[in-house]
Amino acid sequence: MVAMKKAIITIFIILFLGGIGALGYVLYQNGLISVSPSNETDQTADSEEEETDNERDLGWMNEIPGYSEEDEPANDTIEEEEENDEDTSTTTEDGLDEEDSEKDGASMEEETTIEEEEPKPSTDPDRERGVENLGKGDALESTVYDHAFDKLILFASMTTDSVELEWNASDSDQFDGYVIVRSMTDENPYYPTSQTIQSFSNINRTSYTDTSVKSGIDYYYRVCFKKKEGRPGCGNILKVMF
Repeated sequence: MVAMKKAIITIFIILFLGGIGALGYVLYQNGLISVSPSNETDQTADSEEEETDNERDLGWMNEIPGYSEEDEPANDTIEEEEENDEDTSTTTEDGLDEEDSEKDGASMEEETTIEEEEPKPSTDPDRERGVENLGKGDALESTVYDHAFDKLILFASMTTDSVELEWNASDSDQFDGYVIVRSMTDENPYYPTSQTIQSFSNINRTSYTDTSVKSGIDYYYRVCFKKKEGRPGCGNILKVMF
């Protein structure tokens, strides 16, 4: 009789515990109860263990004489230094450009390679060097450019190895740059057909030295000025017998 009672009590306890377990499982599945925060504790422990491993891996750096982690620059500091270097470089380049421009007296200079075929130098022993003013050329009849008359007069002189050109400054309100043209075969050079050897956007730049000349060759020079609207204006033509 006593054994039977113990068996019944045991069965009841098993059923009771099983029912509690089943009820807990159902509540967990439906999100009505949460799991113990032991997982978060485990994750924290894992993270601390990883940091310890990293410190152990980098420990060799601390053994270098004179090295400390404080000496290691931050990424933000490195990026700021690089930006400052770039700004300084840009400022330096701009400063050089502005200084060169002021020294030269022109805001724009553009020299082009002379493509005209060079004639054979004269071998005449009696040939004399000199400068001759050929005047306006066909400026009055041209449909490509206008005659500048006395608004743009070109002068030239020679040294042993160069031709120095000077002209009076333009006073046109349509001025958009000087252009120097040169030919070794055409007695009537003009812009934009003839070869440009130099150009200037500064209205006060009124001189140029041509150092690409050779003895025994005749050169025909002319200065024209581009206009903001309309055809360019060209001055007189000079023949330089170099």
